[in-house]
Amino acid sequence: MIHVLAQAWKSILTEVPDAELNVIGSGKLYGRNSKLGRYGIADEEYERQFMPGLTEPDGSIMPSVHFLGVLGAEKAEVIQKTCVGVVNPTGRTETFGISALDFESLGVPVVTIGKGGFLDTVIDKNTGLLYWKTNKLAENVVKLLKDREKNNQYGTAGIQLSKYFEPQKIIEQWHELFEMVSQDKKPTYRVPTSFLETNLKKYRVFNRKIKNICGIEYPLSNWSRNSCKKNSREIEKMIKFSIITVCLNAGNDLLETVESTLKQSYDEFEIIVKDGFSKDESICKLPQDKRIHLVQKKDTGIYDAMNQGIEAAQGDYMIFMNAGDKFYDSEVLKRIADGIEETSGDLYYGRCYNQILDVVDPAPKKLTKYFCYRSMICHQATIYKTSMLKKRGYDVSYTVSADRERMLYAVIKEKARCVYLPVIVVAFQGGGFCTTDKAKRLLANEKERLIKTYFSAAERLKYGIQHKLTFPALRKKVLNNESAVRIYRKFISRIYGN
Repeated sequence: MIHVLAQAWKSILTEVPDAELNVIGSGKLYGRNSKLGRYGIADEEYERQFMPGLTEPDGSIMPSVHFLGVLGAEKAEVIQKTCVGVVNPTGRTETFGISALDFESLGVPVVTIGKGGFLDTVIDKNTGLLYWKTNKLAENVVKLLKDREKNNQYGTAGIQLSKYFEPQKIIEQWHELFEMVSQDKKPTYRVPTSFLETNLKKYRVFNRKIKNICGIEYPLSNWSRNSCKKNSREIEKMIKFSIITVCLNAGNDLLETVESTLKQSYDEFEIIVKDGFSKDESICKLPQDKRIHLVQKKDTGIYDAMNQGIEAAQGDYMIFMNAGDKFYDSEVLKRIADGIEETSGDLYYGRCYNQILDVVDPAPKKLTKYFCYRSMICHQATIYKTSMLKKRGYDVSYTVSADRERMLYAVIKEKARCVYLPVIVVAFQGGGFCTTDKAKRLLANEKERLIKTYFSAAERLKYGIQHKLTFPALRKKVLNNESAVRIYRKFISRIYGN
């Protein structure tokens, strides 16, 4: 989550020039075999995302920034010398918020987001400052760096708050619970007597009671912030992804795709395997995991099968992965979730790694109408809001281009908010039917149909001229040469700023 702080650091230095940033942790903290980037701090793709905010123009790390790695007992010494503790700025994966208590127990005020576990371990304007949007992080850090009196005040309050979480008190509560269970007594919910208005804890308790009694959960996550008092904190749910793979006699390719999803560090997802009654052993090899949902049903083709997968999907966003394709690394879904949380979009897209050509395909940072005329985003690197596809799926009248048609419909007809994410989403296998001569003829015919459907005569003339000025015949020759295509795509990536 350091990317949020990295984006804010230079603006913090503008206000407080002598500020220093000490970063605790390592890219290998959760995976010893992680492939780190140039600076040895995080994996390559993530480093490229956040390090520009922490480096000089020549690429060297700013003098004010110190990466301390994984610390043991000396961590307490570092924290004690700290003025402000910034913990998990997006709140992602923070179920309790113990990282905040690390700082508060040593008298250091905390700045973080007002969600998840931090609702219980940070009291806004008492033990630290909470924000609702990550662009407020810098402002809050500067406030506490400049106001020493308030800084000390919050630090003292943090020490007092941390005492409520001391091991002995937690043990006593567990002991009480075990006693009640052993006596067949129903545990009681005790509404906290402090910070009710700011923490919404009484509503959390109510939510749990309703869930237990009725078997449902009152939709607190859908409440508008405006419906609560000024300092209320919204209870949000984790973004859930539906990963859909359609297949027929996919062999080991299906297993590889499913396993790449199961390895994701972000675990709020479901895997929908839409199978057309395979006769090989591919389905039998699927792991026993409650997140895997098998849908076996006859279909008229790949896009009909994808529509059936859409019907079964329960996630907030959908990603389609062909059998044989794999997520680029174990952090992909986590990065996508972070990106979605920080923006407001209907359709998100990243980049894909072409396994055959050993190159990362480029992607524009803005989906213009001209780009849609001449090209499309890799389908496996496209993340659709589920509600969009539930409302209107894939047009099965297109044999090989329904994915492109759906993107055009989203951009041109629906005016969807399309957001580029600096994430390599998928290791794309390639090959298959779409590389055959028959498929190429179908593609050409369907592309012509799409252009006539979605672009006016004036647009077709305008974009056609623009396209000819890019020397399509020469580019076609380049793209037929394996060595040249690598150089070409790297060149285009530079133009796109990838």
